Amino acid sequence: MKTSFTPALVVLLAWAAGPAAAQETISFPGRASDLAHDSYWSVGEFGEGCCKLDFNVRRWVDGSWQKGSGYDHNSQNYDWNVPVYAPANGKVISCWRNYPDNPHPDTPKPANVGGGGNFVAILTENEEHIIWLRHLKSGTILSSLCPPNSGSQQYPDDTTQEGGWVLGNFVDPGDRVQVKEGDYIGRIGSSGQSDAPHLHMEMHAVEDDLDAWGREVFSGGPIPMRFRNGWWHRLEADETLSSNGWHRQRGEGLSGDPDCPVYQYDAPGCGFKHIHASPYLRRADAAAGAI
Repeated sequence: MKTSFTPALVVLLAWAAGPAAAQETISFPGRASDLAHDSYWSVGEFGEGCCKLDFNVRRWVDGSWQKGSGYDHNSQNYDWNVPVYAPANGKVISCWRNYPDNPHPDTPKPANVGGGGNFVAILTENEEHIIWLRHLKSGTILSSLCPPNSGSQQYPDDTTQEGGWVLGNFVDPGDRVQVKEGDYIGRIGSSGQSDAPHLHMEMHAVEDDLDAWGREVFSGGPIPMRFRNGWWHRLEADETLSSNGWHRQRGEGLSGDPDCPVYQYDAPGCGFKHIHASPYLRRADAAAGAI
């Protein structure tokens, strides 16, 4: 028998289905208020594919946007020691906090350090996604957030991998720490397979079924992240910024169109971007009054 619906019921069903069908949005894991004057976050996309994003801090110095003042010390990089915050409500499902940082940019990476270095992986509140924040500075992740590494131990005892998880990093369900969006997580460092200080971020979908060991299964590849409460602007290395040209993040991806050529600067949604991690855009000139 064919079922019919009134127009009002159709609208109600569409509204109810909408939130479940849409991917959840997250906030940017940094804050504009933590950066020095004339500094913005930036992202250089597609270096590791569409959805593994490396974030840096760039500062306007001597007529161009620069990532640091030299390579002798990590502290010369504008990313170094910048705070990182939880992009969503959830629980810490995996983490490590005490790997040593690489001594300075371009240092050869030790083979016995995990590729992501110090990191926090958050299983979001609806248990549909896992978000990774990697290469954090040694000792800056709160010990209370990371039960497997709450002390001063540098390397995990058990690096056996079962399913998608390293056992020494994995947090059993009963030990997982709750985090709220905006909670402090740690600071940017250069641990693991990192050429210089930066924040690596990616998100994976969680499958419905558990693996053979009863642990969560995440998708084989990262998915685009959809950010809100911030602004982005196309980055040109030698151009200053005004309030013009900013695009408000309303749950859209930063990765742009997956068909974008690698490092294409001028196509909408492609290439490098500035990020102003605040729901409010600075009114730098009169034109900003319309925003």
